[in-house]
Amino acid sequence: MTIHDRQEMMFIQGRFRSSFQNAILLDSDTALTMRVEVALWHGHVEVNKRFRSVLEKVMRVPSLRLKPQLIVDYQAKDKNTRDLTESRQLRKDYLSFIKSSQQFYRELIRALAMTHGGIPELERVAKRLYRDCPWTHNGTRQPIH
Repeated sequence: MTIHDRQEMMFIQGRFRSSFQNAILLDSDTALTMRVEVALWHGHVEVNKRFRSVLEKVMRVPSLRLKPQLIVDYQAKDKNTRDLTESRQLRKDYLSFIKSSQQFYRELIRALAMTHGGIPELERVAKRLYRDCPWTHNGTRQPIH
């Protein structure tokens, strides 16, 4: 996966999440009827499955699982270094996906609480999320009233 592929994937993922969030926040009745939240969750699960599948394959390659041995053949050393770099980047991308997914759902719950105030269970969860993680993606605080 190239840097361009990763950037494109992150862009598509952002638009995907934004579209679903807008659908849920703007017309929650229709979103519930059309099971938008299920489709959103399914999208995250599918991306997670693909990452895990690729990571399992990578972990089966001994040279990518362990620190590289001293390699005298420079072509083999360059390939091993390149493979290790790609393996680390894949792990970093997966971790980034997991963290951004968690943050997305935190913000969605908070936005739902602010949009549909008066639901005690939702407000309680949103307040707990705010207390546990009081920042948004741009680092600003947005309290729940």
